[in-house]
Amino acid sequence: MKTLSFVIAAVVATTTLPAMAQSPAKLSPVDAALLKFDKNKDGFVTKAELPAKHPLLDHFDMADKDRDGKLNKRELGIALKML
Repeated sequence: MKTLSFVIAAVVATTTLPAMAQSPAKLSPVDAALLKFDKNKDGFVTKAELPAKHPLLDHFDMADKDRDGKLNKRELGIALKML
C-alpha cells in the first residue's frame, strides 16, 4: 500500500509541476496597457497615470465615452485602436 501511494504521489508530482512551471498566458494589448498604466490598480486609466506626451493622451477624451475622466477597459481598447 505504501508503494502504491508513493507511485501515485510521484506521478502527480511529475505531471503537475511542468504544468505549473509554464509561463502565464499572454495578455491582450488592452490588459497589458491596463496593467502598465493603471498605477493605483482601480481598473481605470486616468490622464495623470499616463506618461507626459504619451500618444494615448491625444485620444483620451474621444475614448472616454462616459465622460468620467478615466478610461475603463472597453474605453482603453477604443483608445488603443485610435493609435
